[in-house]
Amino acid sequence: VIDGNLGQAAYDQSLAFAQTTELGSVIVTKMDGSAKGGGSLSAATAAKVPIKFICDGEDIDSIEEFNPTSFVGRLIGVGDLEGLLKEVRELEILPSKDEAMSMLSGKISYRQMMEMLDSFSSMGSMKKMLSMIPGLGANINEDMLNLSKDNMKRFKVIMSSMTDNELDGKVKLSSSRIQRVAQGSGRTTAEVKELINQHKTVTSLVKRMKKGRRGGLQIPGLPPGLM
Repeated sequence: VIDGNLGQAAYDQSLAFAQTTELGSVIVTKMDGSAKGGGSLSAATAAKVPIKFICDGEDIDSIEEFNPTSFVGRLIGVGDLEGLLKEVRELEILPSKDEAMSMLSGKISYRQMMEMLDSFSSMGSMKKMLSMIPGLGANINEDMLNLSKDNMKRFKVIMSSMTDNELDGKVKLSSSRIQRVAQGSGRTTAEVKELINQHKTVTSLVKRMKKGRRGGLQIPGLPPGLM
């Protein structure tokens, strides 16, 4: 078992273990932090055994089978589109053609954002999801990680106090509307403004996904080349 935070020191440690006991494979842990797990490649080389699993959390569901293509993509910061699409497909949360076209054009409503939060909450760590996106894997900042479970619940409460026109983006959230939404949800105006900023972050994220795509990821039902 190799700590994903270890660098080249992993080579010496694994070599020492291999000289004293028989090893069968390598499991890389703590991949949910800033670690890329590069040292695990050195460990596998030293021990002359394959990497079998990687783990990006503390529960059994966080263990996943090692995929060389995905792992190297995350290691060098080009993302893991294969892993991202696998997560999305397994949960059957792919958007409809019209929704996808709207989202890819950067037009994401609060209603769509609320549906995304529902989906992402069941997908586990937001950081794990973001780490799979090309162009973001090596450059994830704290703003993008701010959508914790507590924040997602809070944002959903705020959005539940919006009108249909506000949820669908047909009207802008003016100061008076922000005040009304805050009162109706039992939250502060600062929290409503925080939601607005997160909405902008999600919109920017989707646009970067579109720019970062370099073949391979195709949303079923969409014409090839749309992304």
